[in-house]
Amino acid sequence: MTATVKTVGATAVGFPERRRSLRQPCNIKACVVQCGFEYACVLTNISAGGACLISPCLLEKMQLLRLEIAGFGGVTAVVRWTEAGETGVEFHSDADTASRLEDFLERMAAQAAMAQTGTC
Repeated sequence: MTATVKTVGATAVGFPERRRSLRQPCNIKACVVQCGFEYACVLTNISAGGACLISPCLLEKMQLLRLEIAGFGGVTAVVRWTEAGETGVEFHSDADTASRLEDFLERMAAQAAMAQTGTC
């Protein structure tokens, strides 16, 4: 007796976007600062409200930490999720830091646009 395997096509399921701010893909060096220790990490995307990072340190959901971002400086964040080596954080910032984050993101977008067009 032989078995017949029938391939069933997968249907893409769309999930509603829950983030308040659109994230920009990036590759930015940063440091996670917690309990007096610093751990190098890389931000893979960022917005005014949070970021996704890859870090060798074990981060747990709801953990409060400080993130030192190259070219920007420090911001307090809380871990919202961790999965497969990636961690999502939500920034906890005052109005001044939020404004600086917006400026930082605008500069990043402008640099990315210039890199795509080949202008300096």
